[in-house]
Amino acid sequence: MHRHAQVEPDARTRGDLTAREVECLKWSAAGKTAWDVSVILSISRRTVEHHLANACTKLHAVGRTHCVVEAIRRKIIA
Repeated sequence: MHRHAQVEPDARTRGDLTAREVECLKWSAAGKTAWDVSVILSISRRTVEHHLANACTKLHAVGRTHCVVEAIRRKIIA
């Protein structure tokens, strides 16, 4: 029998998200719109949408809500 070691979540579990993608996801989880997040982070709305779309792709999510749920499930955000 093989013993399975407990390890920290690796890049596959985390989805290899950038710090900015995680930040955008956290604000989205708090109910902020892309425009709200753009004002908070001093970036364009389109850039926020780009970060969220990248996060969705990396987490294999079909939409923003699914992406937030996956990030919470994988303990990327709280």
